[in-house]
Amino acid sequence: QQPATGPSDVLEIVFSHDLDIRGKDVLLVEGVVHSGVTSEFLMNDLRARGASSVKLATLLDRQSARRV
Repeated sequence: QQPATGPSDVLEIVFSHDLDIRGKDVLLVEGVVHSGVTSEFLMNDLRARGASSVKLATLLDRQSARRV
């Protein structure tokens, strides 16, 4: 993952699909949510892969930096 440096930058997220999560409840844990772009991408992808439910837990939510 390349860090974005401005609102017009392109962010590419790549990760493995090795785990079979169909029918599973998934908890995504992030230390800090900045723009929300990565969290939204991951949660949508996990749902599309058949997760029964997807929840997000974060220690710090920087709502002022949110883009989604």
